[in-house]
Amino acid sequence: MTGERADRAGAGGWFFGLTVCIWLAAMILLGGTSLPNQTVFAIHSLVSFLIVIAAAWRLRNGFPTRLSVFAVVLLLLCFVLIALQLIPVPPDIWSAFPGRDFQKRIYDIIQMPLPWQPLSLSPTATRESALALLPATAGLLAALAIRPQHRIWLAITVLVCAMLGMGFGIVQKLQGIESSFYLYGKLGAGGITGTFGNRNFFAAQLYTTIPLVAALGMAAEAKWRLPSWLIMVFGGIYIVILIIALGATASRAGIILAMV
Repeated sequence: MTGERADRAGAGGWFFGLTVCIWLAAMILLGGTSLPNQTVFAIHSLVSFLIVIAAAWRLRNGFPTRLSVFAVVLLLLCFVLIALQLIPVPPDIWSAFPGRDFQKRIYDIIQMPLPWQPLSLSPTATRESALALLPATAGLLAALAIRPQHRIWLAITVLVCAMLGMGFGIVQKLQGIESSFYLYGKLGAGGITGTFGNRNFFAAQLYTTIPLVAALGMAAEAKWRLPSWLIMVFGGIYIVILIIALGATASRAGIILAMV
C-alpha cells in the first residue's frame, strides 16, 4: 500500500507540474495586455483560482522554507489592503481622505447626510484588482507546491516563452508597425512588444529571464554534467540576443533594470 501511495503521489506531482507549466505558458503568451477581453480575463481568473486551490491543498502540510511563509504573508496583506478599501466606514473617516470634495458637494446639493461608504472611489475597479492578483498568487503558491525536481520545468517554460516572444519581436521589427504580429493592434508603435501589448511588459519578460539563465546553467552542469564551456557559449548567445531584443523594445526602464 505504501508503494501504491508513493506511485499516486508521484503521478500527482508530475501532473500538477505539467499543468502549472501549461498554465504559465498560456498566461505569458495570451495574457500580455493590461486591458484584456472580459471573457479572456474571466477564464484567466478562473483557471488561476483553480491553481491556487490545488497548490494550497498540496501545501496543507507546511511550506518548504521560512522565507516562503513570509512571501505568502506579504501576498495575503495585499488582499487585506484591498478588502479594507471595500469595507463601509463612517463619513468622518472617508471624507477626510483626499479627492472626496466632489462627493461631499454632491450630498450638500441634494441635501442628504453623508452616508457610510468604502474608502475606494471605485469599488468595482478595486474588486477587479483583487482578481488581477490571482495569477500572481497562483504563480507563487504553485512554485512553492511543485516538487523541487520539477521546478526546473518552470524556468524552462519561462525561457521558451521569452524566445517565442523574441521571435515575434524580430518579425515585428522587420515588418514595421503595420505588422500583423502585433497581437494587440498598433500599440507596439515605437518598439517591439513580442507577445505582449506593451513594450515595457515585454522588456520585463526579457530581463527577468537573466537570473533564470544562470540558474539553468548551474543546474545543467550539476545535474546533466554538461561541460561549463558549452553552457557559457549557449548562455552568452542567449544574453546577446536578449540584449538586442531589449534595445529593440525602446523601453528605457526595461534596459536600466536589465543592466541592474
